[in-house]
Amino acid sequence: GRAHRRPRLGGGLGFVTLSNGYGLAKDGQTVGKRLLGIYMVCYEMNTVLPLRHIILKRYFPFWLLSPIPVFGGVGVIEALFIFGQEKRCLHDLVAGTKVVAKPPYVHDPPAPPKWE
Repeated sequence: GRAHRRPRLGGGLGFVTLSNGYGLAKDGQTVGKRLLGIYMVCYEMNTVLPLRHIILKRYFPFWLLSPIPVFGGVGVIEALFIFGQEKRCLHDLVAGTKVVAKPPYVHDPPAPPKWE
């Protein structure tokens, strides 16, 4: 029943946090994003977000809604947002994130000094 489903969901969120938490906190990458060479950053600032922000705003709301039958299919609906003008899923809109191809922490090196 329902009581039996809750630990699995909590375990799932715990697994995501353990398996991806370090990469998300360090440079905005999950295991999958690392394989694809993409990064998750703050929509406005292009910086890596704190892990607590990512968990509380990006993962937790959808984890909380998933056992409710009416919202159980929210995963499919929220993923369809990727086809919108900004190419961001609903979880990106809720959390204020976007996916980018350039690492958020890499800056172009300064130009070498000119010797004239």
